[in-house]
Amino acid sequence: MKFVVGQMVMIPCLVAPGAFEGEVLVTIELEGERIAGFVKGDFVQNKALKGTVVEVGRNWVTVKLPGSYFTRASGRTKFSADWASANLAFAPA
Repeated sequence: MKFVVGQMVMIPCLVAPGAFEGEVLVTIELEGERIAGFVKGDFVQNKALKGTVVEVGRNWVTVKLPGSYFTRASGRTKFSADWASANLAFAPA
């Protein structure tokens, strides 16, 4: 799977009710790490979170995540190229 900057991708996640109406709690399990935070429900479809590719390297892909996260103040996460290819899907237009 080839990723490009600006591309929208779907990241598999666990979804639970959020603290406020229209909000959900998402948890992304990746390579021994757990990323959790609150997101507007509009960004989640079929247990996947919509994000934007912001950097692409030879062995990694960085994705900007919408919402507010407990462990990621910037809302960005770097996925290994192998994990990204196996788990990320292109977002529908």
